[in-house]
Amino acid sequence: MSIRYKLILLVVMFACLATALSYMTVKKTIEHDIDESVASDMQRNLGRMQGVIERFYSLNHPEGINLLVSGYSADRDLIELLYADSEGKIVASTTWSNIGEYWRSLALNVDPDIVDEVIDRKVSRVIEYDSEGIMDGYTSICNNESRALLRNYSCGFIFYRVDLQYHLNQSISKIKDQAAYALLGIGVMSILLLYLLDISLSKRIFLLLNTVRNFAEGNRKSRSNVRGKDEVAILGDSINGMLERIDEDEELLRISEEMNKAVIDSAGLSIIRIDDKGIIQTFNKAAERQLGYQANEVIGIHSFEIFHDKTDIDSRRKQLSDRYGVELGATLDIIVAQSNNMLPAECECTYVRKNGSAYPVLLHVTALTEGGKLKGYIIIGYDLAERRKSEASARMARLVFENTHEGIAITDAQANIVDVNSAYEAITGYSKAEVIGKPLFFSVSNRHDDAFINKLWDVVSESSVWSGEIWDSRKYGEDYPRLSTISKITDLSENLTHYVTIFTDISEQKKRETVLEEMAFKDPLTGLPNRALFVDRLDRELKSAERYKTTSALLFLDLDKFKEINDTHGHDAGDDLLVEVANRLRNSVRKSDTVARLAGDEFVIIVAHIQSADDAISAANKVLNSLKIPVVIDDELMTVGISIGIAMIPDDGDNQIDIMKAADLAMYAAKRDGRGRFAVYSAGWDNNELSGRQCS
Repeated sequence: MSIRYKLILLVVMFACLATALSYMTVKKTIEHDIDESVASDMQRNLGRMQGVIERFYSLNHPEGINLLVSGYSADRDLIELLYADSEGKIVASTTWSNIGEYWRSLALNVDPDIVDEVIDRKVSRVIEYDSEGIMDGYTSICNNESRALLRNYSCGFIFYRVDLQYHLNQSISKIKDQAAYALLGIGVMSILLLYLLDISLSKRIFLLLNTVRNFAEGNRKSRSNVRGKDEVAILGDSINGMLERIDEDEELLRISEEMNKAVIDSAGLSIIRIDDKGIIQTFNKAAERQLGYQANEVIGIHSFEIFHDKTDIDSRRKQLSDRYGVELGATLDIIVAQSNNMLPAECECTYVRKNGSAYPVLLHVTALTEGGKLKGYIIIGYDLAERRKSEASARMARLVFENTHEGIAITDAQANIVDVNSAYEAITGYSKAEVIGKPLFFSVSNRHDDAFINKLWDVVSESSVWSGEIWDSRKYGEDYPRLSTISKITDLSENLTHYVTIFTDISEQKKRETVLEEMAFKDPLTGLPNRALFVDRLDRELKSAERYKTTSALLFLDLDKFKEINDTHGHDAGDDLLVEVANRLRNSVRKSDTVARLAGDEFVIIVAHIQSADDAISAANKVLNSLKIPVVIDDELMTVGISIGIAMIPDDGDNQIDIMKAADLAMYAAKRDGRGRFAVYSAGWDNNELSGRQCS
């Protein structure tokens, strides 16, 4: 095949390959852009639909919701759009057959975990499934009350699924059209190139002749660029073959010089080469960093005129001259005397930086010879100031390590202890000798299981640090809480070398927190939960009843004729009576129930998770029976009665105000009916029942 046709074929093949690669690259870019665009549109549509549907929901306008959802049916990329209410029933859908069904019964692969997440957190989620070519969107739909109160029990959700492949096919179709035009252009250009090749053959011959002429004139870098198997190319190869050997030798020399320069520049020590007169010839990167000069500022200048301290050199000259009985010059002789076998291999001198500051340096000098003739010296300098600074920093770090009040333990890469400080010994009771070589968590409290420790290490592995509260055991078995930080230490290559844990004993802080919690949530006289804690637990029972359909009871208790006892025997006796009543109430109910004192002689009991009102009545009878036994106050037997009102949760009230009102009415009904008994709230009672409040 002629060379012209080979060249045309190569150009066409290269162009086709470039077109194919461009097509694949553009396709991936378009896929990414489509994903981002569709996700953005989906987020925007979800937000718009959320606002409109919640508005329709508040207006009780289901037709508007159906019209909104069905309006999206015209979208060609839409697979499914539906709105399900808080019960999971589909209220509106672009697939009419789905309306009235429950979304869990449909074969749409709706992710229930994501549904729970968007409802609980009131957020929107967009999920892409590349393997299926689809994208799903979820968002919560709540009425105004549940969104304001951050409750999810009356929230539904929107499920929105689109076809990503539809968008991709539209874009790829356009790319294919463009590729076809490109290939057509390549064909036209190939024909034009064939024509140009015919008229440019003379240029190849001219280039070859020019290469020969340059070679004859001594330009060994000249090369023939002609390739192939025709006569012109063979002649060009012959000329190139003669020049290759010279180039190879020169390349080897260049590589050797570059390697030497790279080694010198990468060294952490300053390396300076001078000739036999002291003139600087090379100046590596470390020397630039240490002395502050750039190489082009000092090459060609005598080193003693730049960075040697003249006073130091003169002092050393006198000392060394007297020691060795040889008169040394005040310049180069002081540094290179070692190379003449007159002084030790190393000497400590003073360098002066460009900014005028001086620092100590340890010099090692080596003579360079060629054929027995001295050519110069290599002077390697070690910055003693940096070493001394590092030593000082290490001493300071050790002082901090030993004197800090926080316990510190250092482990190896296997989390076995290699060092601890004095605070560690003081806090844990273990000596350093007792813990060296042991695992970091050898004394962890039984309050933590293996799952907790494994999760902790996972966090350290992923994030390089873990911080939090952990319970440990002292040497003699006492558990104590500590606030710990565990950090992963790596070398410059990111290889794990150590772990460091720093911790503080927070036992006293925990005690203070316990005292404060007691003050905030316990009645100071009886030790029972106070009103604040009672309100919290009542709210918990109301939510449980609504979410899990449980049944509980609220018992409102008021002592009978307590005011008379208080007035007759005094407030101290009244307080003693209240304490005894509180103890009996506490012992009359289950541990899962809540007994609280609201104020004065008013108590409440939450009887949690019962089957029916009979269970609440049984609890009330136990309370009444416990108070039939006389109470000894100031060496006097007293019998105290109590009236109890019973209200059922949620039948008699699904909020705190209603349930408290119902129990209160029932309690006053018990007082009106003779005291020392209970009454169960009846739905037929109203505020007129409060007429009995004069009873005490």
